[in-house]
Amino acid sequence: MIYCFYLFDRNGICLYYEDWNRAKKLMGEAEEQKLIFGLLFSLKASVAQMRPGGEDKPAADALHCYSTSSYKLHYFETPTGLRFIL
Repeated sequence: MIYCFYLFDRNGICLYYEDWNRAKKLMGEAEEQKLIFGLLFSLKASVAQMRPGGEDKPAADALHCYSTSSYKLHYFETPTGLRFIL
């Protein structure tokens, strides 16, 4: 089930946000968007350092999704820098 959809530009500005079936919000919308973008920025940098070929390899195959015990996040980045997050 999809709970949230985010669309960020290459500078980290949220262009579109939508949520469905969420029980409650724990923080403000802008703060949540900053945290999501920061989390993905950090994860992407960590994955780039750990993968074979290092940071020189194209980032298209780096990070697609990650899971926790309570949710799964899917991530897609276009060549123009748009970032889709479910």
